[in-house]
Amino acid sequence: MKKVIYILFLLAFAGNIYAQRDNSPEIQKARELLDKGNYDAAYSIFIKVANQGNAYAQNCVGYMYSNGLGVGKNNKIAVEWFRKSALQGNYYGQNNLGEMYYYGDGVVQNYSEAFKWYMKAAEQGYDEAQYNVGACYDDGEGIAQNKNEAFKWYMKAAKQGYIDAQYNVGNMYKEGEGVVLNTTEAFNWFMKAAEQDFDRAQFYVGVMYDTGEGVAENKSEAFKWYMKAAEQGGIGAQFNVGVMYDTGVGVTQNKFEAFKWYMKAAEQEDASAQFNVGYMYDNGEGVAQNKSEAFKWYMRSAEQGFARAQFNVGLCYDYGKGVQQNKKDALTWYKKAAEQGHVDAQFNVGVMYEKGEGVVQNR
Repeated sequence: MKKVIYILFLLAFAGNIYAQRDNSPEIQKARELLDKGNYDAAYSIFIKVANQGNAYAQNCVGYMYSNGLGVGKNNKIAVEWFRKSALQGNYYGQNNLGEMYYYGDGVVQNYSEAFKWYMKAAEQGYDEAQYNVGACYDDGEGIAQNKNEAFKWYMKAAKQGYIDAQYNVGNMYKEGEGVVLNTTEAFNWFMKAAEQDFDRAQFYVGVMYDTGEGVAENKSEAFKWYMKAAEQGGIGAQFNVGVMYDTGVGVTQNKFEAFKWYMKAAEQEDASAQFNVGYMYDNGEGVAQNKSEAFKWYMRSAEQGFARAQFNVGLCYDYGKGVQQNKKDALTWYKKAAEQGHVDAQFNVGVMYEKGEGVVQNR
């Protein structure tokens, strides 16, 4: 579970923990200016207060340097300000200093230092830092890999509503990593993240309703959650929405909608969706029949190694459907599919050697 973490300034203002948030009039004014996009004026206030030793303002100045807001972007100076804040015990500063070490921004990349600063912030109860500590244990970055510790820290953050942590807790329950496998708990935690519009969690909620894993099977609910994820651009969800429209499972059958959702996934390079788009063009399902388009999409899928598409590309070359007939190319694509165990492709390769089509006859 690789970390997908960003130094989000708004997290310093809108988390579950407010103990280290400075609500003085000057800081409030600076936040208002920042929200309005008046970065120069916001920076002027933050730097003034930071130079007076205010740890919260020091973190904010660090952020502004790291993102070039109201001042030229300079990660080295950002690190200096994050460090000032962190050394005073401010958990926003500690976490952000950890981020800089993790990504090697303004400082030599050092996972051990990143982990150290994440841990300082996490021990103060900061949810993002708790997630980061979990991710380090999960991946063995800066600390020896330990799935049990990863689960523990993800859970701390998850209980505070941190979406990525809720998703990871669900995944660890689902896979039995760091905790005893429990699909019911997996479903519950995926649902918590899904209800906060996290697309990957919405997808897994859909999968679990679809398969009856961790929750009673319900195809209509599966479709609903797949659709939520699909509308956010989730490739697997877009494909599954297409399948459900295609087959009429969980929703009224609609080939036109099926084609639309397959196409969305296909355009994001999903090989299965590309094959299905090709098939629908080939057979005129949900779209006007077009053999050339069918060949194009079969080829895009085949080039990604999808065996069924490779076989169909072979068929297109073999019979000149959507492309100029070419027995040699047909054999090439049949072989690719055959090498992956595609039985019909294996048979066709045999036939072509027997007849000497696209290859020297060899019985």
